[in-house]
Amino acid sequence: MERETITQASLINYLDLSIQIGEQIAERTYRLSITSESEQIGQAEGEFHMPRTEIEVGRLLGKVEARIGVSERGVRRGSDEYEQLTTFGKELFRCLLATPEVRDCYKQAQRAMRANPNNGLRLRLVTPSSSTLLRVIPWEFLHDGQRFLSVSNRTPIVRYIKPVWETFTPFPLYPPLRILVVIASPKDRPPLDIEKEKRNISSALQNNPAVEIESLEHVTCDALQTKLRSAFAEHKSFHILHFIGHGVHEQGKSYLVFENEDGRSRLVDGDAMFNLLQDYPSVKVAVLNTCLAATGHESAERPFANVATSLVTAGIPAVVAMQFPISDQAAATFSKHFYNTLGMGYSVVTAVAEARRAIYINAENTAEFGTPVLFSRVKEGVIFFMRSRERRLGMLYRQA
Repeated sequence: MERETITQASLINYLDLSIQIGEQIAERTYRLSITSESEQIGQAEGEFHMPRTEIEVGRLLGKVEARIGVSERGVRRGSDEYEQLTTFGKELFRCLLATPEVRDCYKQAQRAMRANPNNGLRLRLVTPSSSTLLRVIPWEFLHDGQRFLSVSNRTPIVRYIKPVWETFTPFPLYPPLRILVVIASPKDRPPLDIEKEKRNISSALQNNPAVEIESLEHVTCDALQTKLRSAFAEHKSFHILHFIGHGVHEQGKSYLVFENEDGRSRLVDGDAMFNLLQDYPSVKVAVLNTCLAATGHESAERPFANVATSLVTAGIPAVVAMQFPISDQAAATFSKHFYNTLGMGYSVVTAVAEARRAIYINAENTAEFGTPVLFSRVKEGVIFFMRSRERRLGMLYRQA
């Protein structure tokens, strides 16, 4: 009998705190509920009053987007944009805890977390799908007056899409973790340096036998379907789809920009992406590294949230999207720590938290730690179960 090993690592024992912003009850005011399955924490209800208007939020996002990850200086500590993000993060935190009952519940959660040195507090944020403003707020910059919460892997922020899957069977993963990097650079859009993009992700993951990468350049829908089908037939299915390209928001809908047969743009929405992926059950995570088309400083709308939400709603368990442009250094740091951590068997929540913290440490004084956003419907965030290579070889031998 061949030997089988199943591993599920856990850096931290997470307690869950669900923060749900509900229906709008007045101008910029919404119902708020905080719940936890832990008896130590309890639950509370209150109100959340949005501290800024949609136009004000749009202006802030536009200023940040114009510099973060793309300009030579970026958004660094001490800059006007960094200070505005910090101030906004503090405002959001105060408004979430404005009601005494909600504030007391959060304090109970903090005490429960500190009761054990291996505990963490996973902040599960749920916002109404009808509110564009709440969906695109950069919640990853929540600041409690002392620190950004998301920088610590003890207080990760996950945007949950309802309905949350109460039960989810992790996919059995036989190493290596296989990643398909798809790159689209249509000739009618600003060009991407495809070779540089490939080098960035390859160099970040070199010499790691637990992770394997293949790339697909100038991707079309037909080419992606063919690649997924051939990998499945060869028993080398992919586990993660990593998209590098453009994202746009047009006429009320958001799209990823693929290429057509002539090398020009083909717009692909979240539903179409899911239809491409749904027959390949091993693909459980999507990473969207998009260069966002300008939407104007007066608008809060951003493509990343709509496409990511559509993918998760359609059935992809977890999607990581970049809410701002990201620099080469930060993107490489994210890929290295995110994929290496997943390849060890950790949850996607922990993997994003570790990658975010690495950006904060290695890209010192920049705000890019808040660029990655995790969307999910999986309650515990455990997407894969790691199984031994010996078991995989035994199964393939019997199929031969």
